[in-house]
Amino acid sequence: MNIALVNPRLTALVTVLAIVAAAALLVTPGGIAQVAASQTVDARIAGHVLKVKGTKDDDKLALRLNARNANILEVDVGDDGTADFSFDRALFTEIKVNARQGDDLIRVDEANGPIVEPTSFLGGNGNDTILGGSAIETINGGDGDDFIDGNRGNDVAFMGAGDDTFRWDPGDGSDVVEGQDGSDTLLFNGSNGGETVDLSANGDRFIFFRQPGSVTMDVNELETSVFNALGGPDTITVSDLTGTDVTRVDLNLDAGLGGGTGDGQPDQVTVDGTAGDDNIVIAGSAGSVEVTGLSATVAIRAAEAANDLLSVNALGGDDTVDASALQADAIKELTVDGGDGDDVIRGGRGGDSLTGGEGDDSIDGNQANDIAFMGAGDDTFVWDPGDG
Repeated sequence: MNIALVNPRLTALVTVLAIVAAAALLVTPGGIAQVAASQTVDARIAGHVLKVKGTKDDDKLALRLNARNANILEVDVGDDGTADFSFDRALFTEIKVNARQGDDLIRVDEANGPIVEPTSFLGGNGNDTILGGSAIETINGGDGDDFIDGNRGNDVAFMGAGDDTFRWDPGDGSDVVEGQDGSDTLLFNGSNGGETVDLSANGDRFIFFRQPGSVTMDVNELETSVFNALGGPDTITVSDLTGTDVTRVDLNLDAGLGGGTGDGQPDQVTVDGTAGDDNIVIAGSAGSVEVTGLSATVAIRAAEAANDLLSVNALGGDDTVDASALQADAIKELTVDGGDGDDVIRGGRGGDSLTGGEGDDSIDGNQANDIAFMGAGDDTFVWDPGDG
């Protein structure tokens, strides 16, 4: 039905309203509306690639599927729950997000279903938070102190310059993490079940392996590894990390994050030395233990004197292992194996199991009731007043 407007002033008003309405609604190549309110953030499809470009300010960008139609992907500028751009997923096979400058938050919101298209994120300059989804993702933090969580899928992260953190949670994939410049951290959260975790070196790369799931984190140029074991009986081995950039390993045996009271389960921590001459010091009290003298300091938190065990293997070489500053309430039992070579071993103030191995060894059990296996060679056991 056509309506003729004979009033010139009314005709002009309708014309202006029509122009405003047209400007407020842009149409993507797929015929799905995108709201023009987000003029400072650009999102478009080019050559089967969905490209999202942020601003020089602090952006919040969220990608999610439409709640009623999983074939539509929405870009939420401001992460306020409102779609500012919508795209037909049949029109693209890849997603690229460039947040540019600013302290940006970029996240994949999979509340309405997984987003599986291969995705790349570039945080740019600034302290960025980038939270991936289920797809195989490439994440570049850029300059600044960034926080990156690849989430599910086997992701590749380039942390960039700055003091950056990469987080892993149960259900995530096996990721490759390049720490690059700055002091960087791998934050690995375990589960409430029993886990086996091995930390080792592969040349100059740091390998974090976890069962169940056969998860392998392949890491380079990263200085700190944090493992929150949470509940369950866990077995953790820290092998010789010489050659990697890792200088500190933090092991939290608590049932929760930040509780500091343990999990009531028997956890086993093993620290391996090198084939050379090591000078290892074991000290601690009240559930906190540090093993120093190796390429990486191993710090244990929330250990339980009633449940948890620590083993230190000095391996080859003429080693010194000194646990004289380890209090009886730090851990249930300490086991030390000097390995081959002429070793000097001093136990802690609790009950220890001390093995000299081959070579001419000197063993001092220190306080409490200890067990010593002297091994081959001309060995000496030292007892002092106050010892067990």
